[in-house]
Amino acid sequence: MPQLRSHVDHELAIARRIDQAAAKGPLGPAEICEVLQSLDFMVCRQDCEFLAFYVHWRRFNPIA
Repeated sequence: MPQLRSHVDHELAIARRIDQAAAKGPLGPAEICEVLQSLDFMVCRQDCEFLAFYVHWRRFNPIA
């Protein structure tokens, strides 16, 4: 049976993957697609909205 996750769990997983990608270099469309493909859950509208918000935030707050 599939494991149910909360929206917060999805946000944490997305943020971690974005941070990992950002640590390697600039976040472009290819990197964002790779993040989406690496997730082990189906993304919903709220997940996509959070992803867009977090990518925007991470671009202005780079990992040192």
